[in-house]
Order: sequence, then structure tokens, then C-alpha cells
Amino acid sequence: MTDLPLTPFEEYLFTDDIPAYPINCHIRFRFRGHFDRTALETALRKVLALHPLLHSGVREVAPNDFRWFPLPEEQWPTIRWSTETEDVFPSSRKFDLSQEPGIRLYVVEGTDDVSDLFVEFHHALSDGIGILGAMEDLFDAYQGNKVERIDPNRLVQRDPKIPPWWSVHCGLSWWCWATARLIRFLAFRPIAFLRFLYGTKKLFIPNFHDLEPTPPFPAMLTDLFSREETLQLQQTARESGVTLYEWMLTTYYRSIDAWIRELGFFTKQRCLRIAVPVSLRTPEDASLSASNVVSMMFIDRFRRQLSDKRRLLRGIHREMTHLKRCRTGYLLLLLLQVVKRFQKNFRWTIEKRCWASTVFTHLGRLYDKTRLPLRNGNVVLGNAANELVLDEIHATPPIRPWYVAVLGTGIYAGSLSIALHYDATAISREHAELLLRYFKEELREV
Repeated sequence: MTDLPLTPFEEYLFTDDIPAYPINCHIRFRFRGHFDRTALETALRKVLALHPLLHSGVREVAPNDFRWFPLPEEQWPTIRWSTETEDVFPSSRKFDLSQEPGIRLYVVEGTDDVSDLFVEFHHALSDGIGILGAMEDLFDAYQGNKVERIDPNRLVQRDPKIPPWWSVHCGLSWWCWATARLIRFLAFRPIAFLRFLYGTKKLFIPNFHDLEPTPPFPAMLTDLFSREETLQLQQTARESGVTLYEWMLTTYYRSIDAWIRELGFFTKQRCLRIAVPVSLRTPEDASLSASNVVSMMFIDRFRRQLSDKRRLLRGIHREMTHLKRCRTGYLLLLLLQVVKRFQKNFRWTIEKRCWASTVFTHLGRLYDKTRLPLRNGNVVLGNAANELVLDEIHATPPIRPWYVAVLGTGIYAGSLSIALHYDATAISREHAELLLRYFKEELREV
């Protein structure tokens, strides 16, 4: 792989990295059974060769010109094996992308026939869907299969391009169509697509100039809804005329508000803004190796708007539908390109503004359409003599200094998984458990 320029979104994430708050994502794959170490390590080497960014670093070749470059093979990621009795995520630290790749893998083998595969990666390296695809390739290679779907050359086209709107609306002059859409867009919620250009009050203002994260980091709470409960949640959302994602987003708003009121925190906080990652992947991206093909949308609600759940739900459904229809995720990437062109770097933008109060990401249905062997919806690896069954997947976005907590969800094997990543310097574990309990109670409420 030759040197690749960082896309504006990747450079923003790279610039936002703070030693005390690494912009690292975390995924845990929980298996029944134990891995064949040699087979897994061999599979990893094969998959790394197909995903160039997984064994690349970042260097500044000119002022504010950052590029991915291949690291020597002896610096490629390896698997760290250990045996632990505590159900915790491995201790994390900031990646030094100038000298090491942006991904770490751990296998923790428990005494109760449970093996956890932890994947920690720098968000500039890839989004969650990209890493889940790379892990699917790893599991496929572990089975002894040849992975052929990856085309590393497509990395030069990984930056999502603004779609040619005019080609979709043939027969209508472009300027007339664009003006009508713009008027409709602005009439719905003024400056909704520019939310990230103005700041919001922080939930917590820490001293984040430390050189290392404060233990425990990452501080995680995980939970799992049964298949029956998940099916009931999906049914409840359908009956309300919304998606499960919109139902959970409404729930998250109300649980944060109830949590704030219970603990008496942040009483002057008037507006809650949730950052919502949105995938921009297309069918053509199926052969793309692990990388970022994602953007962000921002949803604002004043706390006085959170008391009526039905009204809040209808408003979020209306706004999410509008944002999807207008593809506003592309606008963030467009404005990042503008900032990069005229401002040259993102440091000032990041230091002057807090873009959101928290993050909520939903990865959708995980491995429902996989080439891996399945049993009752669960991925099965190995053979009869040494079989592994993938029972759970928990994934969470990075936590920033002012977020207090972020939430990641997904549906695997019909069950909804929840991962809450909280700032242990801002709140206690008991406070985080209370927030998670409020979220679960609100989620079940019809």
C-alpha cells in the first residue's frame, strides 16, 4: 500500500484524540469454548494482509498533511492472550499512530469455558461496521476458508462522495429542484444541518490534560435482552409507527433526563444534544476493506420537551425520517472538507466547541447475513472436537471528555445488546448503573 491521505473525517478523529480520553472504540465477542491459538494467529496474519489500514500508521508529510503509511511486518498487530476471572474490558491507552497500528486484539480465556475476544481500535482507522466486517473475515479464515471479497485498492475511493442529486431527478432543472429541497429542508428545522457548527453546554467539564486515562478505563457496563424481549420491543416500535432505533433514541433522552433529575446533576443544562452516527455505505462498498464510511447527525431537545413521551417519539421519528430522506450525513463531510480547505486543520474547531452532550449508536442486525456457519442465529466456529459458539457481541463508541456516558447497541442472534461506556472520573459505577437501569425501564415501557 502506498501512502494514502487521511480523509477529512479521519483527520478530524485523529486530531480529536486526547491522551486522557483516547478516541478508541471497543468490541467484545463472547464465545463458549476456547480458540486454537495457532489457527487464530495464522488467520489474523492473513486478514491483516487484506485490510491495509489495520497495519498502518499515520505521519505528517507536510504541515497539516497527514497520511497513512504501511508499518513493517514486525510491528503488525498480534493477539495478547491472558486468563482473567474479572468480567472487565482490558485497560486501554492512547494509540501512538506514528509508531504502532491502530488496533489491538486480546483473548481472555475464563475458567468457565468462556473466551472473550476484545477488539480495540482507533476510530480514525475504521467505523464499527468496517471492523465487524474485518472480524467476520478473521472468523472465516479461522475456519480455513479463503477470504476473497476484499479489494484493498478501493481504499483510494473510501471517502463518501456527495451524491449527484440531479441525476436522480431527470427532467427537472437542477437549480429549481435544489431550491425547492433547500426551502423544504430549512422549513422543517432551521439550521438543523449546521448544529455541529455551534456549541452546546457540556454535561461535565473535566481536567483532561493528563497524559494517561484515569483507571478504570474503559469503564463499561453491558446488558443483554432476551430474544423474546427484543421481539417485544420491535413489535412495540412497529405498533407505534417508528423504528426500534427511534424508540431507543427516545428512551435514551428520557432516561438521561430522569437520571439528571434523580442525582441533581447539571441543573443548568437546558438542551441535550445526541450525536447519532450514520453509515454511508453502499452495496459497492461490500468489497471495501476496514475503513470509515460514516458520518454524524445531531438531534437537539430541550429538557422541557422530554416529559411527553409520545410527542417526543413522534418528533424524533419525523426528524429522523427527514434527515434520512435528505441525506444530511453528507453535509457534515462536506463542511469538514470546507474547514480543511480554508482552516487547514481541525484543532481550533474541536477546542472551541462541544458538538454533543452524548452519543448513541446502533449497529443494527449483526451477522444476520453472514457466510459463517450459524446455529439458531449464533455463529459457530471450529469443529466438533473444539467448537466455539459466539453468544454475545457488545460494542461501544469512544467517550469524549464532556460526554459522561455513551451508549452502543446492536442486535445479534435476535437479542438486543447494550454497552454503556462511562467516564469514571465524572460519575461512579453506581451512577452509571442507575442510568442503565433507567434506560432499560424506559425501553420496556409501552
